[in-house]
Amino acid sequence: MQTDVNAPVVPLEYTIGQLHSLTVLLPILIFTAVLICDLIHTFGKPKALVIGHWLVILGLLACMPAILTGLEAAQHYRPESELLENHRWLGFATGISCSLYAGLRISTMLWKLPISKKWYLVMSVLLLALVTWTSDVGILLSSR
Repeated sequence: MQTDVNAPVVPLEYTIGQLHSLTVLLPILIFTAVLICDLIHTFGKPKALVIGHWLVILGLLACMPAILTGLEAAQHYRPESELLENHRWLGFATGISCSLYAGLRISTMLWKLPISKKWYLVMSVLLLALVTWTSDVGILLSSR
């Protein structure tokens, strides 16, 4: 197989940044599933809560590549961009919120904390709203 020696070489950093648009889809899907599990739990299915706990942990793990590839993708934008700054802070806020929420869910599994069903639902709605808001700002940023 021959390669074209005149083809442009794409730096690895650029390629990693391009993966950002793919890596953000998984946390959105996972946190939507968490909200669905918490809704099902609210209406009387206790097993859905345990599934929701594990999905939050999985969502936290899925957020990490999204944040890391986003930091690399940000290198290709003007640093003074207000949308870029908003998206960066929302991404960090999402990561921190997800970490805290995963910690709460892990604590609940380990120590059987008596948390009301409605609080799981409220926290899942807030986290999904934050993830969605972050992605909306990212869409605005990439469309310019």
